[in-house]
Amino acid sequence: MKVPSVIKKLCLPAKVYLFLSLISIILYLVSMFNAHETIQKADPEEKGLHNYTLGGLGVKVLFTIFWIYVLNYICQFKYGKKIAWFIVLLPFF
Repeated sequence: MKVPSVIKKLCLPAKVYLFLSLISIILYLVSMFNAHETIQKADPEEKGLHNYTLGGLGVKVLFTIFWIYVLNYICQFKYGKKIAWFIVLLPFF
C-alpha cells in the first residue's frame, strides 16, 4: 500500500500524532455507533445521538488536521523536533 506523498513529507512527531489520532477517531466511531444503538433500544421513537456525534467527529478531524499542520511547522525550526515531541507526548505525562 502506497503512502500519500503528503504523509511522507511530515516530520516524525506529526506522523506519530496522525497515527494516534487515527486510532482515536476509529474508537470515536465505534463508541458513536454503540451509543446510537443503545439509545435506539431504550427509546425507539427518538432519532438518537447520531446527529450530535457527527458534528463532534467533524470537529475532531479538523482539530487533528490543524495540529498535524502546526507540528509539522514547528519541526522546521532549530529545536522544533524536540518541541514537537514534547507537545505530542505531553498528554502521556
